[in-house]
Amino acid sequence: MKFPVCAAAASLLFAVGRPFVYLNTKPSVMKKLQFLPLLMLVFLAACDKEQPMPTTAAEASTIEFRGEKVAICHVKGNGDRIVLNVSASSLEAHLAHGDELGDCSITPDIGEEYAGGLVFYVVPEGEEMDLDGDGSPDQGLVAAPVSTEVFNVPLPNDARYCEGLEVGGYDDWFMPSIDQLELMWANLGSTDLNGNGYNDGPNDNAGGFASAFYGHTTYDATVPCGIRLLDFRNGTRGDGFGNCASYTRAVRAF
Repeated sequence: MKFPVCAAAASLLFAVGRPFVYLNTKPSVMKKLQFLPLLMLVFLAACDKEQPMPTTAAEASTIEFRGEKVAICHVKGNGDRIVLNVSASSLEAHLAHGDELGDCSITPDIGEEYAGGLVFYVVPEGEEMDLDGDGSPDQGLVAAPVSTEVFNVPLPNDARYCEGLEVGGYDDWFMPSIDQLELMWANLGSTDLNGNGYNDGPNDNAGGFASAFYGHTTYDATVPCGIRLLDFRNGTRGDGFGNCASYTRAVRAF
């Protein structure tokens, strides 16, 4: 981290000192100030060096960050831990609430069991996304275990079922949107373990999905049941053959 004001300060030092040197003709003054240019160069060199980020709260409180941010390990209300970049001025408040200095992020792999479910999406590095609408950034999404699936539960009871689910120590599950469901299909449902070109059942994909329709919360009045389903046999959208019977798999953000 560099301090951008250093160059400005050095320029000011030069601007103030230069006329002072030339306007003072006393030999004693000239002798004392003959090293001013060298002092300015040393000052600039010191400022240009990378300054280490603090590793303790005490260090953070004694360094002026000039607008730079500090990486902290933030503990969310549900116990998940994510990395946030906060201003130095707000660091003390974060530490008082149980956050810690440093990078605590663990980036799980797609298909890995993590945070109560099976990972099917990870936010790209360097990006921040609020995936569950709680106002704080998340790392990714997991699908609930296959044992929690329900079949042919009509709207809005299927969404209520997801929201009332408690599994893996978490109670913040919700029904996926169409975009989230398509990510679930792409990264888990379409793995085609049998190599036959489509999903023919729970043993043919990484998420244990049935070869059937799955529901989501994205409303579409152009289909009979008012909601467009996703066919987990081949990943296409459909209307549930007109009877709207579908599976429901909850998701949560971590």
